[in-house]
Amino acid sequence: MKNSITRTRWTILKNQLGLQGKETINVVVNYLFVNAFFNIEREYDKDIRFSLRKGGDARYKLHHITSTDICVMIILQKICDVRGKIQNVSLADICQAINQYFEKPCCETQVYVSLQKFAKNKLIIWDRNELTGRIDIWLNHYIDPQTDKPGHLVVAHNFVFSKEFAELPVAAQKLYISCLFRKYREMQSFPLFNNGKEDIQWNNILKFLHLSDTSQLKKILHICIDGKPLFYITTPNNDFKKAAGKYCIAEFKVNPDFTEQENTIGNGVHYHQPIKPRCKYKRIKNYLVARANNKGIGEITQHKHFPVVVQQLRKVSRKVVDVVLNKIRDEVVLNGKIPFELSKFVKTTIIERRDGFILIAAKEKKLQHFVRPVHLDYQAQLQTEYRFLELLRRYRFNQIQEIFIAAQHKINTFVAKELANCGLKDYQYVSTSGKAFDHVVEAYAYSKGKSSPAYQRLILDFNAALEDCSHVLYNMSQKERTNWLLDRVDELPSIKEAPSAIRYFDLNEFILSTFPLQPTDQLSHPA
Repeated sequence: MKNSITRTRWTILKNQLGLQGKETINVVVNYLFVNAFFNIEREYDKDIRFSLRKGGDARYKLHHITSTDICVMIILQKICDVRGKIQNVSLADICQAINQYFEKPCCETQVYVSLQKFAKNKLIIWDRNELTGRIDIWLNHYIDPQTDKPGHLVVAHNFVFSKEFAELPVAAQKLYISCLFRKYREMQSFPLFNNGKEDIQWNNILKFLHLSDTSQLKKILHICIDGKPLFYITTPNNDFKKAAGKYCIAEFKVNPDFTEQENTIGNGVHYHQPIKPRCKYKRIKNYLVARANNKGIGEITQHKHFPVVVQQLRKVSRKVVDVVLNKIRDEVVLNGKIPFELSKFVKTTIIERRDGFILIAAKEKKLQHFVRPVHLDYQAQLQTEYRFLELLRRYRFNQIQEIFIAAQHKINTFVAKELANCGLKDYQYVSTSGKAFDHVVEAYAYSKGKSSPAYQRLILDFNAALEDCSHVLYNMSQKERTNWLLDRVDELPSIKEAPSAIRYFDLNEFILSTFPLQPTDQLSHPA
């Protein structure tokens, strides 16, 4: 009866699987991979740190193993295939796997820190799909290069998934895992001195566990789980072996109650549980399939980029979805086929649609002449507009109105000041040099309250046009040119729409200073 209760405790764990009444299948751990994992700490004494973001604070220690690192090391071996590869996953998938198997889950940020640490120490390699944001992970050292087969595999007891294991000191966790690869040896001997071996777990055990003396090691060896010792010291008097009056060898083993006796493992396929890609965004996917079929472009559902398109359209309105599908249909009618770079085509269409809404909203708030400053030439206006739209794409759509209201309030202070001080002199900074009646045009622009920067651009463009003998203005009389300019003055924006402040007020800088952007993650969580 007691053995039955013990078996149930370690097969039906208090994890998500256990809550569903399911057994937790053991994990096989690979000696080559685990040994490389321990060797992360070869340079333990060097205080080398790293950050998660470029330019961020370097606060994470590169050569220190944490409890989360051990958890991630175990779960990677659980969800990989027999060749040590994990395909098409996200950070959320890995965290979900941890929650599924471990009784005490880890913080998502700490999992990401561990993955970054593993990558920087070349314990893993990952490749991020730029289209989907998902990643493939390869466990380095998992395959023995001499045999092209997995390294020595050992079945780990489900104790490694338990809350009790997670709450052990890191030194005890490391020692337990190291012992898994020694259990079939006649003696489990651990040197208490530096023996010159390259692998840290086979060298001085005190250094391996970062302990200052043997008393601390004894404290670890006397740890009990549910009233049972985790380790047994195998030497007489429960002491370590001595040579020349000094401790030199520690001999002990893991309590068999916390080990598995499976000898026939093969390639470990039974113990691996690769993550199955989740079917995400079902609602929008079904809607896209239905609408595409209705529009006669059902073949897009077979396009290799369709899963990415589903992801791109999951948060846009149904109206925008129809706009995108209509543009795809137009491409099919025009070229006879679906765009090859479908995800790029959809992204461009969404951006164009969003940019159009932004420009309309800017015009409603009388900001269009700050988006495309009228005192600049045409190409410079386009470049300024492009930078503005590029910036606004980084803000949520519901922030746009708030941004424009704040900008409008700021600009109104410039307008009020200029209206109070405006004079004819503001229109006399440029002239036609007698090619038209300057005083007439200047007085007319002043009387109409037209924008002086816009007026100056008009005169500059007028003078440039007269240098072209093919232009209609070239053969006009002075009076005809004056009338032509007066007609154009009527089309100019007013001071309220384009005050002189457009020369020095940078709308982009105002937005960034008033509504600072929040820094975003790179790898970006391997999403």
